[in-house]
Amino acid sequence: MRKIIFIMIIFCVSMHLINAQSRDSTAFHSCEATVICAIPQLLTGTNISSSEMTSIIMQARNDNIILTNGKVANREMLAERVLLSLRRTEIVVTFGSDQLIRGALIGYIIEISSNNESHFVLAGTDRRPIFNPCNVNGSIVSTQEVYVNAR
Repeated sequence: MRKIIFIMIIFCVSMHLINAQSRDSTAFHSCEATVICAIPQLLTGTNISSSEMTSIIMQARNDNIILTNGKVANREMLAERVLLSLRRTEIVVTFGSDQLIRGALIGYIIEISSNNESHFVLAGTDRRPIFNPCNVNGSIVSTQEVYVNAR
């Protein structure tokens, strides 16, 4: 448990540094992207460097996986890119209840509304937050299941 908490702290610091360094560049991203990128790292117990994260985010923006408004257009593809960076090809992360093969439920992405803005939080299977990159609270707008599958 301590290792996971340490990894989450390192990840939060990395995300903060990326955001601070990239406010005026295409690397800037949303808390939705941050939450999705955290899932493979928390799942594997391994984190990637801030330079790797910046590269993944910038490429995802170029490929319209992350849109200019910060919305993630393809959550599976973004999670896949982080898994590839971690050299973990034996698993896949999927989202939503409409998956044909759901795999093991590992948590939820919860969208919350605060001050007329959407924010995203990663929650465990008990729907309690385990990662809130923006440290924002508000009313729940939607939830989406997160699954892990073997390839």
